[in-house]
Amino acid sequence: MVAVAEGRVYAVGVGPGSPRYLTAIAEEIIGGCDIVVGYEYTLRTIRHLLGPGKTVHAVTMSSQEGVLQSVAAELRAGAEEKTVVVPFTGDASFSESEVVDRLAEIFGGVQIIPGISSVQVAAAMAGVPLDKSRVITMHVTSPIEGKKEEMRQALASGLSVVLIPRPWPKRPDKHFMPSEVAAHLREHGFDTGAMRVSVFESLTTEQQTRFDGTVSELEGREFSDLCVVVFNQSEPDSYMNYRWQWDDGCAANDNDGGGGGEGAPGGGRGGDGGGGCGALRGLLGQCGWRRRRLLLAEPYIQRLLYHKELYVAACQQERHHSAHLQKQGAEVLRQGGPPYNRNRHQYAP
Repeated sequence: MVAVAEGRVYAVGVGPGSPRYLTAIAEEIIGGCDIVVGYEYTLRTIRHLLGPGKTVHAVTMSSQEGVLQSVAAELRAGAEEKTVVVPFTGDASFSESEVVDRLAEIFGGVQIIPGISSVQVAAAMAGVPLDKSRVITMHVTSPIEGKKEEMRQALASGLSVVLIPRPWPKRPDKHFMPSEVAAHLREHGFDTGAMRVSVFESLTTEQQTRFDGTVSELEGREFSDLCVVVFNQSEPDSYMNYRWQWDDGCAANDNDGGGGGEGAPGGGRGGDGGGGCGALRGLLGQCGWRRRRLLLAEPYIQRLLYHKELYVAACQQERHHSAHLQKQGAEVLRQGGPPYNRNRHQYAP
């Protein structure tokens, strides 16, 4: 059982919407606190934990500063120490850093309790691995031009992107929802008619919706503030694509002659012995995962793994070709031209 420390302020992630996604520690801390300050949507998720004896403040973006200052004054004036919980939809560490930083300024410190994020749920539903994706949130009040560039570069390089857009209807210049995202990408040379996208709203709740289509179809389409955009550019990439790293035949080739391949641990340029597999391993290690997967699928590469004396020239040629592609893509980006999309192996018109 987790004991709730008295006189503490907690920023607690309560999941994307359904009480079923609440963690046990979040329930314990909320259940044992004295004061709760949160947005109405977030409070609905934890309504069953807000029993008698708790002071509950429902706030908006414009009223939260005054309420937080009032609660801080109450804590300073009171003889009895109380525990304050500020719940956040999703994870308190994602898209909420500006509020968490303000809590630390007002109360002198805050303990963060993580929760399940809508980003995790959306990625799971879309079948997108987060460890091979770029997660970007526009849900901040600070400028987002750098984040827009980060999004473009990630998409141009073939990465999947999980995006939290920014709702700001009263400021059209700051409003950056799915429709504005689609227009932005089109204006920067992306072929939005060929790009696939999913948009999830009100995840895990009874109001949950899902849109699947092309990015161009997002223009002029309205979505709620509670949406997550997923650009899925991932391809299956299981550990079997890297079996050469533990294959007994490959290991034997590395060890039977004592020579280290170029790029292999402790190896030089390779001798008559183990240089073959080690050098190929070094080449594969320098390639991106998509290119590495294509190389490993080639029968001649598979033969080279076991016939090391045949591959030296092939390794040099592939390394030169890979470097040429990287240089070509970097030059296009440097000149500000249409990004090279490795996923489609072409330049966007």
